[in-house]
Amino acid sequence: MTTTYKQILFIEDEVDIAEVYARALQHNGFEVTCRYDGETGLLEAQTKPYDLILLDLMLPNKSGMDILKMLRNPQLSPEFDQKTDIIILTNFEQNDFVRKELLSMAKAYLLKVNITPLSLATYLKELESSPDAIPNSDYNPNSALL
Repeated sequence: MTTTYKQILFIEDEVDIAEVYARALQHNGFEVTCRYDGETGLLEAQTKPYDLILLDLMLPNKSGMDILKMLRNPQLSPEFDQKTDIIILTNFEQNDFVRKELLSMAKAYLLKVNITPLSLATYLKELESSPDAIPNSDYNPNSALL
């Protein structure tokens, strides 16, 4: 079974970072909508269908962790398709316990410092062609080089 990430919602408060990642993804055939704070990002995710959500953790107005919990609760987000993949894309490192909790609700936990915009596009294309081939955690495209 293949997955298609045609429509992507990117919830990221740093506009410059969002635009760089969005351009790389768009250049690789993805359609990207950016929202720059937690409240508008949550509302967008709850009211419009997306194939994938890229979610930062440190956001103004509502944290990424709160958004993740709300989206994964059908009572709080009844219109949200629970099959929608969510990938954490942040520079905020978590301890193993918190990371494990996040990964119980998200497809992957990626650190921006480890993944360039082009590497993210490649990663998403790999996930599309083989959704179970890449573990649901700490993807680092440079790990083979370490």
